[in-house]
Amino acid sequence: MKKRIALLLAILIIGLMFAACKTAEAGKKDTLYMSLRFNPTSFHPIDYAAESEHYVSQAIYMMLTYTTLEGAETKSDACERWDVNDDASVYTFYLKRGITFHNGEELKASDVVYSVNTAANTPANMAWGSAVDKAEAIDEYTVKVTLKYPHAAFLTVSRIYLLHEKTTEAAGESYRDNPVGCGPYKLVSYEPSHQIILKAYDGYKGTKPDYENIVYKIIPEASTALMSIEAGELDFLNADAFGMLDSIKDKKELEILVYDNTGADYVIMDNTVPPFDDLNVRLAINYAIDGERCCEVQAEGYAKPSTTVLTKMTFGFPESLKGYPYDTEKAKEYLAKAGYPNGEGFPELVIMTATMYSKYATVIQSNLADIGIKSEIQQAEMSAFVTQLLQGDVPFGIVGMGMGADASNYADVVGTGGGLNIAKYSNPKVDELFTQGKQEKDPAKRKQIYEELFTLVEQDAPYGLMSNQALLYVVRSDIDFSYAFSNRCMPYVAPQDIRRK
Repeated sequence: MKKRIALLLAILIIGLMFAACKTAEAGKKDTLYMSLRFNPTSFHPIDYAAESEHYVSQAIYMMLTYTTLEGAETKSDACERWDVNDDASVYTFYLKRGITFHNGEELKASDVVYSVNTAANTPANMAWGSAVDKAEAIDEYTVKVTLKYPHAAFLTVSRIYLLHEKTTEAAGESYRDNPVGCGPYKLVSYEPSHQIILKAYDGYKGTKPDYENIVYKIIPEASTALMSIEAGELDFLNADAFGMLDSIKDKKELEILVYDNTGADYVIMDNTVPPFDDLNVRLAINYAIDGERCCEVQAEGYAKPSTTVLTKMTFGFPESLKGYPYDTEKAKEYLAKAGYPNGEGFPELVIMTATMYSKYATVIQSNLADIGIKSEIQQAEMSAFVTQLLQGDVPFGIVGMGMGADASNYADVVGTGGGLNIAKYSNPKVDELFTQGKQEKDPAKRKQIYEELFTLVEQDAPYGLMSNQALLYVVRSDIDFSYAFSNRCMPYVAPQDIRRK
């Protein structure tokens, strides 16, 4: 009898323990709440130009390869391995078997060929896409990409999101709102100006993400976003809230992270239209810009004035370049050379920008006034402003860009016909040096080439240099973001890299 009672007690204890475990498991947080500053314009990789698209895309899609922060390592969730021939002109990729898209179809070499060709022919990828000669399927799981010329940094600079050919082609324009990737999360719903909901894909073949659901809250106002994370409504905040940090800096449940040198913020000048087709005008505006003041008002001094269009995290950053020191008198001298003494006869400018850069705009407006140039500020929501930029409708304005871990990517920004060359700048010698830099395998020689290249760019002053980007993140301290901030090159945290503590 005693043995039966003991056995029943043991069973009861085990049952209680199992129930407790199930309760603890059920109570485990399975949803991450992350902020976005503005609406994405599309979920199709060919359209990506702003940060909201990149944040979400890293969760929905796999990339053929990706590079860790500062180009330290090239990785792939899709490939078992890859081979590169001796002169870096042929890249062969061996796919993992059993990877499926969110519609259940298996990833095949034909899909990768389609993805490579789609990406390579996207204007914003001109810097590396122009190097692609052909992509071909060797068998169902092997793809060979042949380049027109050797490109030593091809794996570092290429951005190839894997698309399901049949679905993408069948959907046409509607694909922009109905993406089908093979990444760890799939799109559940999107309510513009409100939220985007993603759910973990059960068929994902990579490392399972720690969180089942991702909710991106679209919060344009930094103060509103900050209040939301203080109230426990967000786990991750990406906002321009530098001037509001005093309210949270002593809160143990929150952690403040600031990253600089992930991009640069510029004044756009359309080099093909008057008065910006005059080098003297472009130099005048550069010397008129108070970079220190720009950093102070936009990022509370966390950022630093730019010395070139590149950022310091980029391979090939030219250390010798000093940029354009803030010098109002020198700016006036160049303006006089252009035929506008003290700004006389200079047309009134419209400073076009997104709302998030409004503080910059006030500084630039003041700087221009100091040399006799009148201006007004015209602001738009980010997605609308990006559309204007890509259509070439911004003759003068303010924008921020980050181009990854290798200087060759900046062919998109200052190369003739580059997809993000919104200054419409062109210099044949610069284009020639970009080609040389891509083909050179010796790192020291590549750096020398880029030193010469960006010295030429500085002399031509196609953009007005303001500030290195400083990105502010506020995160909950009970969640581990360390891997997420180091694993991928672009400063867009991928939710699959966020870990439980």
